[in-house]
Amino acid sequence: MLVRHVHAQPFVSTSRPDIDGKQIPREEQKKIDPVNMRLFLNAQEIINISKVRLCNKAESVTRNIWKNVIEELSKIEPELAAACVPNCIYKGFCPEIKSCGIAETELFDLKRIDYINNL
Repeated sequence: MLVRHVHAQPFVSTSRPDIDGKQIPREEQKKIDPVNMRLFLNAQEIINISKVRLCNKAESVTRNIWKNVIEELSKIEPELAAACVPNCIYKGFCPEIKSCGIAETELFDLKRIDYINNL
């Protein structure tokens, strides 16, 4: 999910049993088993990731993880966290082929105004 972003430098731990010491063959491991990951990001990449990962069309697990990241970021860099919005809020319209529909709501208008006022 997050390792696919172009300007993010990911460091993901291995699941190879000869390296991780778990001695569980790969074919017996589940794809949902957690692995450690670190990302080196600059401010622009955090904003770019937010545009797609905060979108209602993103997978809910991914969206919730990224919301938690932005919540933690807001404690140390509130200005940067305020710039982290879904693409529709950033652009003023939904660029998705099949929209979630939020762009046609009053909530969208309020979020867009709030975003513009915080620039």
